[in-house]
Amino acid sequence: MPKKTDLAAARSIKFGDQALPVRDPSNVQTVVADVVTEWRVFNDTVAVSFGTILMHPHADGTHDPEIVVCARLRLPAGILHDLKKMIENATTPPIPKAEMN
Repeated sequence: MPKKTDLAAARSIKFGDQALPVRDPSNVQTVVADVVTEWRVFNDTVAVSFGTILMHPHADGTHDPEIVVCARLRLPAGILHDLKKMIENATTPPIPKAEMN
């Protein structure tokens, strides 16, 4: 079986005037979130939890849906501000070439 490789091993992120290496030695699991299950701010720390919707079907055609927490983030408000800017950039449509002239 091939050995899992650290995909982020060669990456770095500029932090202040330093380039810090990025590692993922535990191969942190990717999760799919459908809903926000928690949102609160306490002492400049933002707590966000995400959930995924699971459906439990029954033979009679009914189902029991539930939300299972799949990820929790605790981050300083400054990181939340950076994340907000990244989300805004990702969701802003590019300027069509015709409008750039």
